[in-house]
Amino acid sequence: MRRSMLALVTLTLAVGTSSYAQAAKRSNSRWMLVEAKPGGPTVTLDTRSVSGKDAAGRVTVWVEFSYPAPGDYPHVYFHEVVDCKGHRIGLLNYTEYDAANPTTNMQKLDSVNYFAIEPGSSGEAIAKAVCAL
Repeated sequence: MRRSMLALVTLTLAVGTSSYAQAAKRSNSRWMLVEAKPGGPTVTLDTRSVSGKDAAGRVTVWVEFSYPAPGDYPHVYFHEVVDCKGHRIGLLNYTEYDAANPTTNMQKLDSVNYFAIEPGSSGEAIAKAVCAL
């Protein structure tokens, strides 16, 4: 169940366009607002965590999901890998925090499971932002 939830979240991650990423980089701000929908999570990108592309065209980045409604995990940080050439996204590890902010769960995955980036999804927005850098 948890892996299914993580796969779903991975597929729906969102980040602003590459112009947002470039503006954040110019302003030296660390967290860039990516998406905030009523009733849904606020998604931000850690601009300092964006790695350079490797030879295979992959980029890693930390993304935060903050959920407005009380729940088990109001804040979740995902360490993602974006395959810019293959148009895929995968999860490296994640950390969950409860409402009081102590870490409730940390998991480093043994291997990366990539998912195709769905058009119009948050994952596509992340890819546009980090692959353009």
